[in-house]
Amino acid sequence: MGKICYRALNRFQVYSFNGDVRLCGWMRDQYLGNLIDNTVEELFNNENALRIRERLSNQDYSMCMADHCPYLANGSIEEMLVEYDPKQRYPEELALGFENTCNYACTGCTFHSKPQGKKREELEENYQIIEDKLRLAMPYAKSVSANGCGELFVSKHILKLLSEWEPIAPIEELHASLETNGSLFDEEHWKQIDNLGKYDLRVSISVMSFREDIYRYLSGTILSVSRIEDNLRFVKSLRESGIINYLELCTVVQEQNFREMPEFASRCIEEYGADSVRLRPYAAWGAEEPDVAWFKNPRNPKHPLYKEYKRVMSDPVFSDPKVDDWSGGQDAKDVSDSPYEMEKKSFGILNFLWQNSDDVIKRLHDLTPNNNGRIVVYGVTDISKAIVQKLISYNEFNVEYMIDRDCTDWYYLDKRIWRHIHLDELDKDVLVLLALFDRGDDISAFLKNKGYNHIVFLRDIVK
Repeated sequence: MGKICYRALNRFQVYSFNGDVRLCGWMRDQYLGNLIDNTVEELFNNENALRIRERLSNQDYSMCMADHCPYLANGSIEEMLVEYDPKQRYPEELALGFENTCNYACTGCTFHSKPQGKKREELEENYQIIEDKLRLAMPYAKSVSANGCGELFVSKHILKLLSEWEPIAPIEELHASLETNGSLFDEEHWKQIDNLGKYDLRVSISVMSFREDIYRYLSGTILSVSRIEDNLRFVKSLRESGIINYLELCTVVQEQNFREMPEFASRCIEEYGADSVRLRPYAAWGAEEPDVAWFKNPRNPKHPLYKEYKRVMSDPVFSDPKVDDWSGGQDAKDVSDSPYEMEKKSFGILNFLWQNSDDVIKRLHDLTPNNNGRIVVYGVTDISKAIVQKLISYNEFNVEYMIDRDCTDWYYLDKRIWRHIHLDELDKDVLVLLALFDRGDDISAFLKNKGYNHIVFLRDIVK
């Protein structure tokens, strides 16, 4: 079958309290299914998984997000390729991130708020089902990792699974990877999972800043940065004694902290003994309002601080082989105008729609002769809502549903809003009106991969 990206073949991440499972979070078609209703073995080899692997075994990365995947961004994807064995029953790597609980409230993260509104009893019931099903697969794993979807040391079910891990593979083949914000990584908490120290152990600790005010703001905590610094010294002692085999210190580079990145990288290496300093580019995951998120990404060439950002990031320290710039030094892929410019553009489009609605409707009608005017609107914005209102007022159209990657609302004007993870279940014999002016080409490719063959861009209709 040839070679395939390791993450698509071997990684199995349970990333929500509902038991949602994906192979890789850097793919648009990442979703496999739900562990509450299925077993690990069933999900690992279901139709979704096989379709993803077939695509990637042909080195087709069209559904991968190059702005998030460091291997595509840096042109090193060949390093991730492994032999594809389609008969493999269980994943070699189990990524445990299902509790979604955290003692931080990072400004760009949504995981700390996901379980809100759920009864404690309901959460515990889900956690127990997930824990029991994972426990059956744990012995077959050669690698376990936790917790990229919350804080490890406040995730009691995940800690329990890690403390009980008894793999059947030879010890020289076993690996463990831990991701944490470091605030609780002290001697007392480490004792809960110190059994992992007998395996090849990799630890990643995310620190948003070493400056008190920026650290507290970006982490959403009242804890002092001195606590992190003390814990980093403890972790460094574990690294020096060989209990930890690889130490990675990480941050998300954004508007508030990019100026300190040279000093940050130097301190991580010289003071805390990091084997690697990971500089992850900022990505908007829906935790913040779009206008706030726009200003947090100085990699955007249209950002007012872009030139200063490029100047700072040209510091010689970033040439150190221990510094891992996930962006590959590249500008942001999702280049967009400022919120002010987008607001002007939005107002102009809305004005055009109101004044030329008959013409716009006629153009849409000409595009839907074979599906009886059945339309789906992608994107939940002021523009798309106005379009839905107009379409509903014309009897020859039937708005089947709406699609949005991040929207948490379920309905708009009685029209169901579906997220990406549900698209495999929906009727595709519709015209999709793509009501986005940024990232439209990427979304169009994603929708075509999902089986939508009739797609039209709003930007082409309102020219």
